[in-house]
Amino acid sequence: MNYFPSHEFDSPDQPGSGKLMNEVLVEMLNEVREKFGKAIIINSGYRTVEHNAKVGGKPNSSHLKGLAVDIKCTNSTDRFHLLFLSLLFFNTTVSVSIVVATAAVKEIIYDDFLGKGTPEVADFVYTILPCIFYLINILL
Repeated sequence: MNYFPSHEFDSPDQPGSGKLMNEVLVEMLNEVREKFGKAIIINSGYRTVEHNAKVGGKPNSSHLKGLAVDIKCTNSTDRFHLLFLSLLFFNTTVSVSIVVATAAVKEIIYDDFLGKGTPEVADFVYTILPCIFYLINILL
């Protein structure tokens, strides 16, 4: 089943660019979505060089190659489930866990403790700890 029409991955400045997403990544996202059981909102998929620069992306960002997506997640429970499913389906690479952990740390520190949101202990328990345990497991 395809839960994600290609336009959901479009760079805002280039309609149709979502078709440049890596097909394997989209297939894995569909598997994650199937197991997750509810909608997943894509904040960013493919990016043009111009849009990437505008949003402060790195010059060698995987978004430029259609190899990255940013997913909107608004609560700790969903974040945990998405993290778990992502680690399950993307278990061939450590970089996915690092990216997910980095996003979680950013959200907890930047958004919560610097006044952009409300700190939740669950953010740490449901997001950071699974990443740490997963990375330790890979490294051992």
